[in-house]
Amino acid sequence: MSGARDLALEEEYERLCGGSSPYEGIIGKDLGRSFPGVEMFRDPNGEGQRMLGKVLRCFSLYDPKIGYCQGLGFLVGPLLMHMGDTQAFCILVRLMENYDLRSCYLPDLSGLHVRIFQFGELLKRHIPALAAHLDHLQIEPAYVSQWFLSFFAVTCPLPMLFRIYDVIFAEGASETMMRVALAVMRKNEERITACAEFEDVMQLLLSRGLWDCYHMDADAFVNDFVSLTGTITNDLLQSLEQKYSEIQENGKAPAHSADIVTAGSRFLGRMWTSSSKTMTLNPATLGPYRRAGDFLRKSTSKQSMTSTLTSGEGSADSSTTEATSRGSSQSDVASVRVPSAVLSAAAGSQKALASSN
Repeated sequence: MSGARDLALEEEYERLCGGSSPYEGIIGKDLGRSFPGVEMFRDPNGEGQRMLGKVLRCFSLYDPKIGYCQGLGFLVGPLLMHMGDTQAFCILVRLMENYDLRSCYLPDLSGLHVRIFQFGELLKRHIPALAAHLDHLQIEPAYVSQWFLSFFAVTCPLPMLFRIYDVIFAEGASETMMRVALAVMRKNEERITACAEFEDVMQLLLSRGLWDCYHMDADAFVNDFVSLTGTITNDLLQSLEQKYSEIQENGKAPAHSADIVTAGSRFLGRMWTSSSKTMTLNPATLGPYRRAGDFLRKSTSKQSMTSTLTSGEGSADSSTTEATSRGSSQSDVASVRVPSAVLSAAAGSQKALASSN
């Protein structure tokens, strides 16, 4: 069903294993960052990091237009917890090519723009009070960049994350991710609307606390978002994509487009420089954007968002089994570094809106 067995792709993977990726150095530095709370990915010389590195290097050669970006590690890691590297590579390719995900990772992030527009429209239709509250706090939907680009893996507990993958393979990626996003927002509506400050809402949306409402009950979680199957359909998403295309053709890009590019690019661990002809990866700009502190702004209490987010995180589990049973999916470093990038983009949007009023 997921396309894990494909002889042609398996042969291509073996061939690519003998090649050298232009992203070799960056991949090597990032291997321990995606799931450091999981035992199999902790050892720099262990089998987990070795397989993760192989898959990421080979994919960067297989699809040079995407190449490599940090966000891909969050997609591949859960696959490697259940299968070998050859099968994980095949599934990654299938997810990109057959599940309409590739456009989300291209330099222009065109697919991500569509997904976030769809999410914003659905939020207004189905949870209007919450959408109005977020609008009042001037919170743009760029925060879901982290969710969609990682399949929610940055903060979602592993037992629940694995179930998301199961449904994606059965029912499609776009529909499933949209149902999960809407279900989580609906479940947290009371907590979010109780927040009167921009920072408090963003801290909740981009931390593990977002999933506390399910009390680690993966079955209840699946039942919740699957209940939206008849509401969030492929036909509905197609109609919203058409609406987005019409808006683009009329030259009326959504106001938060720049925020999406910023948040998405920083999450993926790469920055692009634009020209009149193309957008190309600029390695020289990668270094300064790797630390959480580079994007953080102080809250009113003068406490950095790094320490605020970290204070609510539990310690990492010591084995894959323990991580699965307790729901730890990443270390404090991973869970803080990515949200801070999105926080910065959203904060910039808030300041711009405030200055224009």
